[in-house]
Order: sequence, then C-alpha cells, then structure tokens
Amino acid sequence: MRIKSLATLTFGLLLISLGHAADFTEGDYYQVLKGEVTTHKEVREYFSFYCPHCFNKEPLIKALQAELPADVSFVKNHISGMPHRKIEIENDLTKAAITANIMDANEQIIPAIFNYIHLSHADFDNVKDIHNLVVLSGVDADKFDQIFNSPAVEKAYTSINQHTDALREQGYSSVPTVVINGKYKVDAKNIHTIEEYIQLVLFLLDK
Repeated sequence: MRIKSLATLTFGLLLISLGHAADFTEGDYYQVLKGEVTTHKEVREYFSFYCPHCFNKEPLIKALQAELPADVSFVKNHISGMPHRKIEIENDLTKAAITANIMDANEQIIPAIFNYIHLSHADFDNVKDIHNLVVLSGVDADKFDQIFNSPAVEKAYTSINQHTDALREQGYSSVPTVVINGKYKVDAKNIHTIEEYIQLVLFLLDK
C-alpha cells in the first residue's frame, strides 16, 4: 500500500512539474543573457560571503546541488566589490572558495567563512585570518596553502573575475544571482518553493 501511494504521488508530482515547466516564460522566470550557451551544462552561482541574502540562500543552493544531474557542473563564483569591504580580502576569499572546490572541501570551508561573518559578526584583516579559520574547520593547513598559492587557483581566479565582469557589463551586479549554461539568468520573483526553483533550473539546463 505504501509503495502504491508513493508511486502515485511521484507520478502526480511529475505531471505537476511538467505542467509548470511549460509556464516558465522568459521575463517572468528567467532573463536571456548575451553570448553563447556553454559547451557543457553549468549552474553558476554569483555570490559574496559578505552578502546576507547569499548566506540565507545556502540551504536552497545545497538542495539544488543535490538534484543536479551528474553531467552538470556547479560553480560558486565569488565576487568582489561589496560596499565598505576591503577588496584585497574579497579577492582572497575568492581564492579560498576556489581552493575549497579543488580540495573537495566545500562542506567545511564555505560554511565556516559564512558563519564567521554572519553568525560571529567577525571579519578578516588579512589572508592569515582566512588561513586560521580554514584550519579550525578541519582542513589540512599545508594542503590548503599549497593549493591556494598554486597556478591552478590563479587561472580559476582570472576566469571567475572575467565571468563577473561580463555579467556586470550587462547590468547585473546584485547577488545572489544564478546563471544557467552561461545564457539564462534565473528570476525567482514568481517562485514560491524550493521544488519550483529546482524545476526551473532543470528546465533551463535543457533549453
């Protein structure tokens, strides 16, 4: 009986999802950006560790990541230039986010930085402060430093900034902003649930 009910529920949700996807219209649920679609499926989240909305959106982002197909890459694109913040620290935080991804340590490093800023109401004076926080999160200090200062991080850092500049040139500077396949900017003003948000992203990934 339970299996039958679950199957019925799943089928019902599928019908609802397919029906809703047909209503994901341009201008209401997404904006089309200039440029070409990426050669691979990609979800790119433009965010700042200093942004309270980005901090509050983390549960949604994690739920979204859990539902992404295996062939979709997810990029946390940290941005610099938040008001009243040290650009040098913001740049180092960008590199810390890149390092976390290379180390496969997002689950430790990303929440540690967010919580330090928004729950502890603290800030960083220099890159050593970031290093110390990362060590406290349980990440190997030597490995972190080695990757943080590597050419791979510098290359990714340049790419991150290029993507940020390209988005800003089109008039989009607020965060958090999620872009799908380099072409479709998610507009969540008409989205009311996490499930709807995920369906919208999956819809855009297949456009």
